[in-house]
Amino acid sequence: MRFEGRRCLITGAGGFIAANLIPQLLALGACVHAVTRPGSNLWRFAGGGGHIKNHQLNKPGGPGPVSAGGAAPPQY
Repeated sequence: MRFEGRRCLITGAGGFIAANLIPQLLALGACVHAVTRPGSNLWRFAGGGGHIKNHQLNKPGGPGPVSAGGAAPPQY
């Protein structure tokens, strides 16, 4: 699959798996949209330049499902 110019939404972007996934997607030319909690350590985003956008979700009431609002349709 080709990722150049494609939008990739990574939930849990502050976690362990994202630490390896995000740099790989950026290296393949993807435009990464990373979903994090407020206060997350964003060290793994360093060097992403304009190809990465961080979206912080602050869900009232603590952990649980959240709706991202469908701002960007998926690309298959």
